[in-house]
Parts: sequence; C-alpha cells; structure tokens
Amino acid sequence: MKHKRYLLLLVLLAISLVAGPARAEEGERVTLGRGQAVRDDFYAAGRMVEVLGNITGDLMAAGDSVTSEGDIGGDVLVASRTLNISGTVGGDVRAAGQNISLDGQVGRAVTVFGQQLAVKPGANVGRNLMFGGERLELAGAVGGNVRAWVDTVTVSGRVDGNLEIEADHLELLPGAQVKGDIMVKGANPPLISEGAEIKGRVNYIPLATEAAKRMSWWQILGRQLLSLAKLLGLALLMALLAAPFLRAEVEELRAKPWTGLGVGLGWLVLAPLAIILLVILVVGQAAAWVLGIVYVGLIFAAGLLFKPVLGAFLGQWLLARFGDREFSLVWETLLGAMLLWLLGLIPVVGGIITVVGVIITLGSWLVLLARYGLAWPRRIRRVE
Repeated sequence: MKHKRYLLLLVLLAISLVAGPARAEEGERVTLGRGQAVRDDFYAAGRMVEVLGNITGDLMAAGDSVTSEGDIGGDVLVASRTLNISGTVGGDVRAAGQNISLDGQVGRAVTVFGQQLAVKPGANVGRNLMFGGERLELAGAVGGNVRAWVDTVTVSGRVDGNLEIEADHLELLPGAQVKGDIMVKGANPPLISEGAEIKGRVNYIPLATEAAKRMSWWQILGRQLLSLAKLLGLALLMALLAAPFLRAEVEELRAKPWTGLGVGLGWLVLAPLAIILLVILVVGQAAAWVLGIVYVGLIFAAGLLFKPVLGAFLGQWLLARFGDREFSLVWETLLGAMLLWLLGLIPVVGGIITVVGVIITLGSWLVLLARYGLAWPRRIRRVE
C-alpha cells in the first residue's frame, strides 16, 4: 500500500511540474485543515485524504477514502474507494470509486463511474450528470440532463433536463420533478408515483431478457459458419494480395516469436503513457492525436488480421510435418486460420488465443516496420 502511494505521489508531482506551481502531499493521512487555503492546485495521495479548507485551483486526490468539505474553485478529479463531497466545487467533478456521495454544490458537470452514487437532497449539479455503475439515488437537483447505465435508479429530486436511463429498474418517487423527457431502456417499464411531476414525454424501450436472447442451435451454428466463411475469405485475400508481407510475417515469427510478444506488450503499455505526456504538454497535443490514431488503428488491424497471420505460420508448421512436399501459401493460411477458428470456439482457450495473437501480431508488425524503415535510408544511399 505504501509503495502504491509513493507511485501516486510521483505521478501527481510529475503532472504538477508540467502544469505549473502546485501543492502536493502524500502520507497515511493527508489533511487540509479548516481555515487553511491553497491558492493553486492541490494534489494528494494517501489512505485517507481530507480537504476541509479551501482550494482556488483543482483538486486531484487518490486514496482509500477521500472527503471534500471545503470550497474548490476549479475541478475535482478523484480515484478512491469512498468519496464524499459536501463542499462547493466551481468546476467539474470526475470520479471513480465504489461508494460516492454528493452533498454539496457543483458549478458544472459531474461524471462518475463506480458501484453506487448518492446525490443527497442538499446537492446541486449545475449542468449534466453522467453515471455508470450499479445503483443511482438522485435526491438532489441537476440543472442539465441525467444519463445513467445502471441496475437500479431511484429519483426523488429535480432534473431540469432530460432523464436518459438504461437500467433494469427505474422508480420516480413522490416529489420527483423532471422538466424534460424521460427515455428508459430496460427489462421493466419505469415506476412513476402519483406525486411525481413530469413535464415532458415518457418513452420506454423494452430490452430483451436473457431468455429471449437465447438462440436455437441452428441459429448458433449458422452464425459460427458465417464467421468461418468471413475468416477464410479474409485469409484467402491476404494470401493472394499480400503474399510478400505474409511471408515476411511468417519468417519473423519462426525466427523470433518472443520478440514479437515483447514488442507488442511494450507498445500496449508504453504508447498510452507517451500519449498522456503529450496531452499534458500543450505543444504536443497534435502529436498525441496522431499517436493515438496510430495506436488504435494498429490494435484494430491486429485484432482483425491476427488469425490469417498466425494461421499462415501454424499451417506452414503443420504441413511441414508431411515430409518434403511443398504447399502453397494459400493452403497453409486457410488451414491455419481454420484451426485457430476451431480453437476459438473453446471459451477460455479462445480468449487466450485472441489476446496472445493480437499482441504477437502487433509486435511482429512493429519489428518489421522498424527493420525496413531503418533500412530505407541505407538503400537510398546505395542507389546514389
């Protein structure tokens, strides 16, 4: 636990060095006492974080329990198991945790992900509220729209905008006020008490229950055969139209399979950190967008093409067991892709193959790109 707090503090300090002057504290218990004031941003990491004083800038906190009772002039960004905000926040609130309670005033929007969010009767959110979790209790006031993806929602407060809910159970208690429309998606229609006031329309879209979602055996078989046909078609196109690339991939996997795995893992972990640092640096935001697009694009392409790529490697290895006879790349790719498809039908094995296959394919692409990209200037010099 102590090492985690040190890591959090280092992250907060790194952000503070880039963002400008700020105050950062770490410890078993971090407290900003009543009467104390921070005329800048305040970063805190500890098992228990208490903010009883005032902060003119932003509050960033991480810990097991975070409490904010003072006045925060900027935004609040918190990751903790329990969070209680009973003071005033001039900006936005963005939080992730298990149990989150809001009993104060928020000038702008609230975005929360966790197990439970309770908006107390004295709470007021100036703009929109968005929540994803299990249970939402809304007894306060929201000046904008409310959007939630949860299991259960109870509303006894006021919503000035629309109420957009995807939940199994939505109940509007006596005294609830919704000035906009109510849009509900779920297994059960909303329960609206007689004492609730709704000025807009109520639109309910039933979602199919688990029993209704079950398919017959022939539907399942048809869907699986369709996925196999798509995979074999993709494998055939790659073997015919991208044969040199596919052969280079197979040779790379045969020579250094663990290199591809390591490079792929490194890309998945280090590239997001580089994107975050570029976003923090104002001058690097354009580069962050480019790197982010490349990052997502490569992962998407690896997820789409890893079965034909690994299939060519697997098919070549299997057919080589039949002696000295040579087989075409098309047959090797189709055979390997079909075997990977069959293994993918096994739940646990299929998941492992997908994760490892995407990482290895991604890593081998990066290795080939680096190899031929670095060799390109040397080729130009030879021609000259």
